[in-house]
Amino acid sequence: MAEAEDVITDAAEHATAYIVDYWQRKTHTPVPFHHTLKAHRKRLEFLLQSLFNQKYPVRMAQAPAAPTYLTRLFTRRPKRLFQTHALPGQDGTRIFLPAEVTPIGSPPLSADALYRIYAIQQVQRARRREAAQHYSTRSVRQIEKNTWAYLFFLLSEAANADRDLVRLYPGLGADLIAMRDATLAGRPELKLLQHAERDAEKLYGAVLRSPPNALPEPIRPCSNAGESLDWALEQAGKNQPGKERFWGILPDAWIGVWLTPEAVIQTDSQQPWTSDPGTQRPDERKMARRPRVREREDDEEDPNAGIWMVQPAIPMEHVEDPMGMQRPADREQEADAGGMSESLSELQETTVVTTPEPAKEIMTSDETPARESVSGGRSDLANGISYPEWDYQADNYRAHGTIVRLLNPALGDPDWITAVNARNRRQLADVRRRFEAMRTRRQAQRRQIDGDDIDIEEYVSAFADQRAGLPVSERLFQCDRNLRRDCAVLLLIDISGSTDAWVSGGHRIIDVAKESLVLVTSALEALGDPYAIQAFSGEGPGQVCVTEIKSFNTQATPTLYRRIASLEPDRFTRVGSALRHATATLMGSNAQNRLLIVLSDGKPNDVDQYESRYGVEDTRKAVAEASMQGIHPFCITVDREAPEYMPYMFGPRRYAMLPQVDKLPMVLLDLLGRFIRG
Repeated sequence: MAEAEDVITDAAEHATAYIVDYWQRKTHTPVPFHHTLKAHRKRLEFLLQSLFNQKYPVRMAQAPAAPTYLTRLFTRRPKRLFQTHALPGQDGTRIFLPAEVTPIGSPPLSADALYRIYAIQQVQRARRREAAQHYSTRSVRQIEKNTWAYLFFLLSEAANADRDLVRLYPGLGADLIAMRDATLAGRPELKLLQHAERDAEKLYGAVLRSPPNALPEPIRPCSNAGESLDWALEQAGKNQPGKERFWGILPDAWIGVWLTPEAVIQTDSQQPWTSDPGTQRPDERKMARRPRVREREDDEEDPNAGIWMVQPAIPMEHVEDPMGMQRPADREQEADAGGMSESLSELQETTVVTTPEPAKEIMTSDETPARESVSGGRSDLANGISYPEWDYQADNYRAHGTIVRLLNPALGDPDWITAVNARNRRQLADVRRRFEAMRTRRQAQRRQIDGDDIDIEEYVSAFADQRAGLPVSERLFQCDRNLRRDCAVLLLIDISGSTDAWVSGGHRIIDVAKESLVLVTSALEALGDPYAIQAFSGEGPGQVCVTEIKSFNTQATPTLYRRIASLEPDRFTRVGSALRHATATLMGSNAQNRLLIVLSDGKPNDVDQYESRYGVEDTRKAVAEASMQGIHPFCITVDREAPEYMPYMFGPRRYAMLPQVDKLPMVLLDLLGRFIRG
């Protein structure tokens, strides 16, 4: 029997979760798509590369972890200084921008102009950071505790970066001035501040009031971040406040944040759950924000518990790195992944803990930390299905050319299914009605020479003719036949990393493909013909991963739609092996007509020579193999360069190129309808 305190704790957790969810739904205001980073990211990356002749990835800035109740209650730091929103920043190689912006200023700067200025400013600061000869990240982290030195450093870098930008690109001057004016209007009133904070705010205001090509006193010209650091330490020694503690100022979008490079997660290129066919994929949950990954300190893993350590009867939940490294300390087999994702979102930063066991849960976010492989290529022919691969240079197959590893699908967020059904309710009803009309029906064929049963009516007529001395008809049988041909359909979905690209409407290619699968699944269920769904990605010939979302002998259940919801971009596109496996699956169907639909976003590619002509030739051979076995392969792609290679791979009338990704559901349904009608 559960203890009383356990019942109370459990009830409090459920009540709190319900209240938070209800509050978020009631207070959430939809943001226009053109005010989000999703709408501008690709364009910004192209702009930055053209301006600075170097690629700077644009990432989503994370809001700081919310302070705990005890922190807000007992800290002496003024509540107004707690940062609550994500701000622009850079870590020297990458640019971080808020997920959404609101036009500011009078007249207001548009979201397009704000994102452009934010990105260019942060790149210039990253370039100054890179140019410093004696600069070190540890030096800046050390002066963060010296709030005056850190403030001087940030002001110097921001002001000098704007000064450099105006010299490089004079046309930016008007937008930089407008941004400074809007920032100045949002600063707190001086009369509300303490003495030290008031002095700092006056200095900040002087910088914002000055034109971008000028530096107010005491800021001096500095050519890079290293010189700004030296100047900041020098100024801090002259401006130390008296007994009053200086907590700094509230950062905003102009001053931004100075980020330390994240620790790179070293992983094995062979994911733990791909080593054994049939291994259950981990449950996935999305985090509201992802903590930053940091290096572990030498004395951090102290096995000795302190004197204040209290161990409760039930071990408290612990969370680790979001990329799936370690489970809670209690090692439950049925841990609450949703609760773990919320706990992890509350951490400001964390270290990586690796274990040899496969992850049971994976916490995903809009941005993932950098990773690098630490293992060499491994050719493990066990625990997989070997398929040949066509080598056009040798004009022969490579025996055991690739290994296809079968993965059990993960279960995605059920809320995603609810949202998709609500958004497409009318379209789903129309699709079901349309395809139910094409459902296989059997009709009696009378007056047959041979058949399954006697045609009684014709037999009576023949008997009468015989008695009358007339010739007797031989068509005395009847049989039941389908009004249309029977079909089996297999949908092969490309979930490689390139499907993470954003398209119109605030959706990624993978998102549109997933919604299309929901519509097509409804159509095929209404049709009643057997169908299967497979997704593929991989990395190298030994790691072609195929996830069976639905097989021919399973029914559409809520679990199927959660499997569709779990699909996320992953690695590369070795399509030839996936096609061969799909062909083998289709040949197991008893249907006379078999359709294989491939949804892909581009040309075959992988970490080896597969990205070249080799991959195109292997895919062409796999398509020919399917056709020789009576299968009808068809490819739907969103790649605008498809006419250059698709006719060669699939044939001139066996592919469709979509200029607009949002047309994918209707194109899929039309293709199914044409094939069924013959």
